[in-house]
Amino acid sequence: MKKALITASVYGFIGSFEKSNINILLEQGYEVHVATNMSKELKAFGDIGQLEGINIIKHQISYSRSPLSFQTIKSYKAIKKLIKEENFDLIHCHTPVAAMLTRLAARKRRKQGTKVIYTAHGFHFFKGASVLNWLIYFPVEFICSFFTDILITINQEDYKLATKAMKAKKIQYIPGIGIDLNKFKDVKVNKAEKRRQLGVPEKAILLLSIGELSKRKNHQIIIEAIKHLNDSNVYYCIAGQGDLAEYLKNKVHRLGLDNRVIFLGFRSDVLELYQVSDIFAFPSLQEGLPVALMEAMAVGLPVIASDIRGNIDLIKNKKGGYLCNPNSKIEFLNALKYLTEDNKVIPIMKENNLMLINNFSLERVKEMMSEIYNLVIKP
Repeated sequence: MKKALITASVYGFIGSFEKSNINILLEQGYEVHVATNMSKELKAFGDIGQLEGINIIKHQISYSRSPLSFQTIKSYKAIKKLIKEENFDLIHCHTPVAAMLTRLAARKRRKQGTKVIYTAHGFHFFKGASVLNWLIYFPVEFICSFFTDILITINQEDYKLATKAMKAKKIQYIPGIGIDLNKFKDVKVNKAEKRRQLGVPEKAILLLSIGELSKRKNHQIIIEAIKHLNDSNVYYCIAGQGDLAEYLKNKVHRLGLDNRVIFLGFRSDVLELYQVSDIFAFPSLQEGLPVALMEAMAVGLPVIASDIRGNIDLIKNKKGGYLCNPNSKIEFLNALKYLTEDNKVIPIMKENNLMLINNFSLERVKEMMSEIYNLVIKP
């Protein structure tokens, strides 16, 4: 039986983003292995429940999230040993550190016929990234691209950069991991009751953000914009957890917004949250191709988002929402004013987003990935 290996830094990533690829490989007759960090404290980085009942073989590899960590040497030896013992026909790696170590460790096997695919879910070097990110991550990706048969990018900025600078045998673009549009069709929720549970008045204008509470997600700029918005009927719910939770809660308290900015923590009912919201806010500083934003589009929500890589692949400014400088509180404030004061544009934005999101459907991505797997393994 053919063998395939999927690697990523944490198990939750594979649960959240690789279920479809695993199923494709199983359908193509592969025995599928995953090598990742399965430590309990890291499972919060994704949905591990997605992989329950799927026939995969798991290997514990304690990847670090930084290429400069001492743990990197141990991880390299562990993944190299696994590759040597199992003689994989196909290796598909994800996340920067795991992908770096996997590709370096697979060099010998690659000479013997193993094919190596790497999906970049958003290079850590991009327009607006720090010089340090470019100094650390660009050389790593450039060197490792020599040991890559197919490099997959999921947004246009990364694709253009990869075609100019990377040395993989083939560079492909696919529209993200794909979004299952069917799961939104049968969501039934009592809007008034759901809002009551959230602490939001039924007639209020509800902004929703979904994402970890981190500097990268930039929630504070929406909080600051709401403070300066002369409309007490606007509420903001943030679903997610993370290191900045206390900082953001303290900021909300200092600004006197405790009643209108609501931290929901981790939620398993995000599909219902989309349904009872009016506007989706996504002010991130860095993204690859954000799933949460695609989900909001699939519900037809108008969007206020940062004008960055990934977001601009999804949202057309003034058609599906408003794109703002991620560091400009004024631009986010103006976007909020436009959407809360001009209801005429909302139905138009809804239709635009519902139409555009079809280009990013799970079915389309599955077809593309199936073709890639078939292509790479051909003699």
